[in-house]
Amino acid sequence: MYKQNFFDNSHIDPSLGTGVHPAFLVNGVEKSEIFIGKFQSIVHDGVALSLPNQSPIVSINFDNAKARCTDKWYS
Repeated sequence: MYKQNFFDNSHIDPSLGTGVHPAFLVNGVEKSEIFIGKFQSIVHDGVALSLPNQSPIVSINFDNAKARCTDKWYS
């Protein structure tokens, strides 16, 4: 996982103005950092994992993919 520290819209392009970048808002709560997978995901025991040298999952719909990624926080 890659840790991305908080930045606001003005850090990307001043013409975007200021304000929290949407990636750092989770259910309306501002986060100081987010974690981004470095590798394409596999699914192991029903949870999406970002692991090197693995064949990524390729036949999955959006709702299933979102569920696998969300499940990792509640497992």
